[in-house]
Amino acid sequence: MRKIVLRGIDLVKYEGKQRILDYCYFTLYAREILGIVGLDGSGIATLAGVLQGEVRLDNGSLYMQKKKLELTSRAAMMRQGIFSMSHHSSLIPQLSVMENICAVKPFAWRDFWVSRKKMEGTVIRLFDRYELNIPLKAPAYQLTRLERDMVEICRAVLHGAKVLVLYEASEGYTSREWE
Repeated sequence: MRKIVLRGIDLVKYEGKQRILDYCYFTLYAREILGIVGLDGSGIATLAGVLQGEVRLDNGSLYMQKKKLELTSRAAMMRQGIFSMSHHSSLIPQLSVMENICAVKPFAWRDFWVSRKKMEGTVIRLFDRYELNIPLKAPAYQLTRLERDMVEICRAVLHGAKVLVLYEASEGYTSREWE
């Protein structure tokens, strides 16, 4: 039996008197990629905003493994295991790849003091697992668009992402990056 990871039930969102999300339902199963497509103005951006914690619903709920999610902010979504990426990078350009992956995350006091050696070992193991060859000490501004996205995905994985929402994430890739 397939394991349900995320479920949206009766999702409704109005903008003025216009209903943007009209009792939307979806189910995401473990190890599944769920693509949602639509025409401009069909509610895709609104649904992505809900999943990113940036848009408040007028009705409906999201459940992760039968637990109702708190939909109050992007940080709340991350604490609950839903991370997101868009075509706007969230990396800090002056920080290194390693620093962007390890030091920039939902804050908890127990994580305040970070060992650079431990960070480096963690990132090396993660890059080895996904066969990535991105210099750990390179500042983010030196990376290609695709490399920045790979770093953001690794950060989400490292920090416990159960769901990764990619909204227009590949916008702006060069033809070489698509290959």
